[in-house]
Amino acid sequence: MRGYLKLTAAGLKSFVRDRSGLFWTIFFPLFFIFTFGSIFGNSSNESNVRMGIGVVVPDASQSTQWIAGTFRQVPVFDVVEGSLEEEKKALMAGRRNAVVVFPADYGRLLANRQPAEVRVLTDQSRREMSQAAAGIIRQVLQGVEANLTGQRSFHTLREEAITPGEKQGGFRMIDFVLPGILGMTIMQLGLFTAIPLITMREKGILKRLRATPLSRSAIVGSQVTQRLVIALFQTFMIVGIGVAFYKVAVQGSFAMLVGLVIFGVLTFISLGALLSALARTQESGTAVVQLVNFPMMFLSGVFFPPEIIPPGIRVITNVLPLTYLADALRHTILGSPSLFGIPKDLAVLAIWLAACLVLAARTFRWE
Repeated sequence: MRGYLKLTAAGLKSFVRDRSGLFWTIFFPLFFIFTFGSIFGNSSNESNVRMGIGVVVPDASQSTQWIAGTFRQVPVFDVVEGSLEEEKKALMAGRRNAVVVFPADYGRLLANRQPAEVRVLTDQSRREMSQAAAGIIRQVLQGVEANLTGQRSFHTLREEAITPGEKQGGFRMIDFVLPGILGMTIMQLGLFTAIPLITMREKGILKRLRATPLSRSAIVGSQVTQRLVIALFQTFMIVGIGVAFYKVAVQGSFAMLVGLVIFGVLTFISLGALLSALARTQESGTAVVQLVNFPMMFLSGVFFPPEIIPPGIRVITNVLPLTYLADALRHTILGSPSLFGIPKDLAVLAIWLAACLVLAARTFRWE
């Protein structure tokens, strides 16, 4: 135990003295946070001129086929037809500004010139944008009344605001990016475990450590502990800056966040250990690590939602561990809906952890 603690302390001191290591661990994520924060930190999705509108028409008769097309004629509307459950979920996730819900018997009411109650679901947390969308929807329906029925009071609009307690989305860009940056730093911290391992192997340090009374578990445990300490420091730093400078509201449990960070670090450390076995020199090791680092950084939904990635490339996205770590972190920090589901996020990370541990153990070389 004493040797393990001394080895861990020595490793942390070496890390603090390594200027390049400090840059990639601390200043690199800070650069991303302040860059995105300066652009998006004080602006919400309401700055977008386009308005996402969901249209729900349970009556699929011929007399209602014109409804979606009418709303699509509004230049600022992006109209999507769907079920009430789908569109309400999209509204709560921030992908719609309002949802228009027509009665199930709207075609019959229209034919008989009977009053019809139309529900307009709005997002309470983005009140200005939602109210603007609701006002345009009201004007559209008034135009429909004048053209089809000649009555100005045919439609009765009932607005239903999604309350903050029901809200699960609609975040600013900085809210979305900050958990992704945390996931990226965890990924890089784990992957770059390969570089010191390769360096120690290249210089014969691993061989000499193997000859000491220190157990293998102490040597491996010290390396893992160093990176867990650094990862927790990064977590406090990144989340703290998001809260202090950009008013990011942390919704989830801090204990769950720490557990997820530790799980993520262990997963990427095991991947880094596996990569260390693929290179014999520090130069080739850096190339191998970057070959894995950059695709994960830009294809895992760190800076933008995975849904917007082209389907052909999304096949790669769906197998990368950072995709699921970023999704779980976003859910834990912001309380936003998980894209894949937390059980799947954890299961994929566990598979990567187990597979990399087995392969790293089989391919590890002391010299």
